[in-house]
Amino acid sequence: MSVELLGFKIDTYSFEEAISKAKELIDGKSVAQVVTINPEMFEYSNKDADFTNIVKEAEMVIPDGVGVKIALQINGTKTARIPGIDFA
Repeated sequence: MSVELLGFKIDTYSFEEAISKAKELIDGKSVAQVVTINPEMFEYSNKDADFTNIVKEAEMVIPDGVGVKIALQINGTKTARIPGIDFA
């Protein structure tokens, strides 16, 4: 499942679901990109259209920063924070 936050599609997987989806992407025939998004990336996207497009075209965008998790909760979506360092 995914939800929109400030113009970006954020995937709301559990850690285990995110790992499973990443394995599917790895086994796929095409190149895929995973973004572990944090609040600084939202801010930077206001300054760089190319960066914005890269994030929007990623096959997976998962919430890394606690600020993203809180923003999702404020908007009614409870989800896990998946730190990029743990996900890697």
